[in-house]
Amino acid sequence: MQQQLKFVNKGLNLINMKAHVGKIVMEAEEWFSRWPDSGEIDLMKEFSQLIILTASRCLLGKEIRENVQTKFAHLYQQLSDVLINARYLVDSMPTDGEITGLLLAALFAGQHTSNITSTWMGLLIIKNQSESMPNLLEEQKQIMDKYHEELSLDSLSEMNLLHAATQETLRLYPPLVLLMRKVIESILYNRYVISKGNIAVTSPPIAHRISNVYKTPEEFNPKTFLGRHSCLGEKFAYLQVKTIWSILLRKFDFELCQEHSEPDYSALVVEPKGPCIVKFKRKIDSL
Repeated sequence: MQQQLKFVNKGLNLINMKAHVGKIVMEAEEWFSRWPDSGEIDLMKEFSQLIILTASRCLLGKEIRENVQTKFAHLYQQLSDVLINARYLVDSMPTDGEITGLLLAALFAGQHTSNITSTWMGLLIIKNQSESMPNLLEEQKQIMDKYHEELSLDSLSEMNLLHAATQETLRLYPPLVLLMRKVIESILYNRYVISKGNIAVTSPPIAHRISNVYKTPEEFNPKTFLGRHSCLGEKFAYLQVKTIWSILLRKFDFELCQEHSEPDYSALVVEPKGPCIVKFKRKIDSL
């Protein structure tokens, strides 16, 4: 398992990440160009469709993006090249089935959680726009002026407040309700023995709202200090969410059409209940 994760990680290295930005920008700008100048949209539906396009183009390649119904023989592009050339420690090659499974897992991880996080982030920013929007827009203006209106890995890496807003979204609405790990060795913790072979479980939605850790755990505050969030596709996930919302913040004004959505804990990945309808209006002078 760990060796397989390393195979995928090689496909998300710095060189590939730099190339991914342009692909995400191209897909996002083309998608948003289809919107009218004003109207209403379902954020969840829009992001679900857009991010499957960005994730498939970046992770599976141009051929898959442009013809997602072709046979899996065409998967051997970009990330798949890394997997095909990978070797286990015993110098055996991954099977075709393992490669296909890893590609599908990468696509799922790159689409579903990023889609949901983008939706929650939009709802939170729009709901709290009097507090959050001015600073976010000022950051966009300063950095885009500095980089001559080009979104790149370098310019995105300097959008600290946008990054913090993404982190704060993940604190309030983490995609997974439970994280489980098998105990490899028995340990003693605070007078309790956690025995080898047991399953240790933690719940991020509960842990992220503990009042003696966060001063205002129920409030959306992009400036909240957050600890490390370790995830194989973390950088790519942030790349997608930040690129998309950098474009949206500069090109559109938004307004909520409904009360803030509640999380649906019956789903495998926690998403907002029902449609997430917002009003939008294209800015005359985009940042």
